Amino acid sequence: GDGIPPHSVWAIVLGGTNANVAQALWESKAAGINTHGSTTVSVTDTQGNAHSVKFTRPSVMTVWLEIDLVKDDVTYAGDTAVEDALIAFALANYTPGVDVVLSRLVAAIFDVQGVLDVIEIRAGFAVSPVGTVNLAIDKDELAEVTAARILVDSTF
Repeated sequence: GDGIPPHSVWAIVLGGTNANVAQALWESKAAGINTHGSTTVSVTDTQGNAHSVKFTRPSVMTVWLEIDLVKDDVTYAGDTAVEDALIAFALANYTPGVDVVLSRLVAAIFDVQGVLDVIEIRAGFAVSPVGTVNLAIDKDELAEVTAARILVDSTF
């Protein structure tokens, strides 16, 4: 299934060195099970034989966000606080294959002091996004949110 060869495992991996990941996969998979992926690393077994171990590093999908919100001019923590809340949410929740669900981003924005309403949130994979629907992320992709790609338009 999913384009993976029979009798194999496909690990989509964040972190670790390629050598450490390959060694861990080699040690944890059952004998006779192949590995699948776009990265190949040679691992030596206990008898000194070399084996190819494969896995995949996820493709980073750069997410651009534009947010129109209404703020309380006295208590609003600031546009930077909104950016920080979105980045914190992304870091805590986005792993490979997790879609960008706009209503969950709106909930994170409402956690910022002084936000009264979120009028609209636009998201996309390019500058000046116009989409107002969730972004689909494939199982071998990772959504990335950074402050440089967030535009907050706050009014009162």
